[in-house]
Amino acid sequence: MQQNGIIQTPPQRGTHNSPMMGYPQNNMPGFGFSQVSDNLKSLPTNKNKISDTDINLSNSLFGPHNRELKDTLVEESRDILVLGLLFIIFSLNQVDDIIKKFVPITSNSQYFLILGKAILVMILYWLIKHFYLSQK
Repeated sequence: MQQNGIIQTPPQRGTHNSPMMGYPQNNMPGFGFSQVSDNLKSLPTNKNKISDTDINLSNSLFGPHNRELKDTLVEESRDILVLGLLFIIFSLNQVDDIIKKFVPITSNSQYFLILGKAILVMILYWLIKHFYLSQK
């Protein structure tokens, strides 16, 4: 059968007595065939031009793909830089002293101090990400 220049053959069927009904015996998984998947070069393709509607839909979902590497690196590294700066700031002894001054339970337990700092980092990261970094 030929359709749009592509020759299509009906799928082969195995015998009904085979363990995997509908699969030919020589193509059953685990029965000696070595090729795991189809070769990409042998898969059918069509030569139709991509429509403008499809391009616009793809760009609206995934963004245009013609950005420079520098722009991509800067955009992707913002979150990591913000988290690194927050980690450095909250690792300082002065911040520990301030937290211990305002939350007395943290002076008795190191675990409460770490928990309090983690909560503050999460809140500050969320505020920075959603109100500062989201503005362009």
